[in-house]
Amino acid sequence: MNLSEKSKIILPILLIAVFVFSSFGWIFYFHKYQLKQIIETIQLLNRIDSDIKEFNRVIQSGILTLDNKYTIQADRYSLGIFDSLNTLKKTHSSEAERIKRRYMDYYSKLISINSLFLEKRLQEGRKRLDELELIYSEINEEISKTLHMHMGEYERAIKNINIFMATTSVVFTVMVSLIIGLFMHYSKKRKQAEKAMIESEKMASLGVLSAGVAHEIRNPLTIISLGVEQLKYMISGNPELLKVAENIKNAVIRADRIVRGLLDYSQQSAFRFEDLNVALIMEESLQILAEQIKNRNISIIKQFSPDLPGLKCDRDKMRQVFVNILLNAIDAMPDGGTISIKLESDEKTLLRIVFTDTGKGISDEEIHKVFDPFFSTSHKTSTGLGLSIARGIVERHGGRITIESREGKGTDVIITCPAGKSSD
Repeated sequence: MNLSEKSKIILPILLIAVFVFSSFGWIFYFHKYQLKQIIETIQLLNRIDSDIKEFNRVIQSGILTLDNKYTIQADRYSLGIFDSLNTLKKTHSSEAERIKRRYMDYYSKLISINSLFLEKRLQEGRKRLDELELIYSEINEEISKTLHMHMGEYERAIKNINIFMATTSVVFTVMVSLIIGLFMHYSKKRKQAEKAMIESEKMASLGVLSAGVAHEIRNPLTIISLGVEQLKYMISGNPELLKVAENIKNAVIRADRIVRGLLDYSQQSAFRFEDLNVALIMEESLQILAEQIKNRNISIIKQFSPDLPGLKCDRDKMRQVFVNILLNAIDAMPDGGTISIKLESDEKTLLRIVFTDTGKGISDEEIHKVFDPFFSTSHKTSTGLGLSIARGIVERHGGRITIESREGKGTDVIITCPAGKSSD
């Protein structure tokens, strides 16, 4: 996978990730800002509460002792309270106004009571101290109620941040896993596509080469075959020479079989597509190999689904596919065994043909070579073209053939073809 192709995969994923995480970043910033505002408000209310309490303590002490110095202290605390209330008003105007209104009532009554004490009207001044305490308790109640409300906001904000952080962690984990998963998925798809393209090009090159070689070899083989027949006639009285001639003839027949296989592999022969019953083609294939199946003590288990859709195919070519696969299965079970054949369909759109044998299986090192021309796990009995030819035929029918094997336990050959139609 080159850089531009990787960018096509990675860039959209990264853009989505950046959008998601930037959104979460703004949400987190908003929550933190909101929490900061709540904390500042609570601190400001606590300072107002503390200053009013201290102011009240100084005032009460000053009034009772008639100490002139109390006026300086009272003014200092009063200015601090007004400053705090003005600051609170910037963000919570209604709350600041309610507290300030009660505080102004408290302050005005304080001035009038203080005047009574300074005028030596002590009895009247002490009577009005109760009024001052009532307003002071109202101020405390208002501040406490406001503090309680903001403390509730603080707790909710903390809870929201905790939930947000937990959610962010989950989303982050999911996004990272998704990015990694998508990258691996597309990398795997790309590798599979590259492998299929290389395999297709290799098969095409081999097909052209095979066709050329096959045509060049068939003419000499025909001459050799005719020459052997003539030679056998001339040496008919010599058994030893006849035996040699017969061996030459058998070798020519084998060479001709390989040449025909090469021509089939290169798909030089024409295909004739018809709407056919795949179960009948399978029965014909089994009938061709009936003697070998019997001699090897092999059991055939058929699992043919009812109402199978038709298959538009070349009868001879598809029968050749089945025979090649069955021959491989028979060859893998020299001491007998079982071949299971399953025919099934997927909602009448796809035919699935599965051959399962109980033979020796194929090793992990060899299974990726099974479709290579001239590769065989049984070199004595096979030309190594059977599966290569089978795959070419199946692909011409718009299908796919795959092999799964367990060494020492058997092999599954799976063919899938579109039902009732062909790619040709």
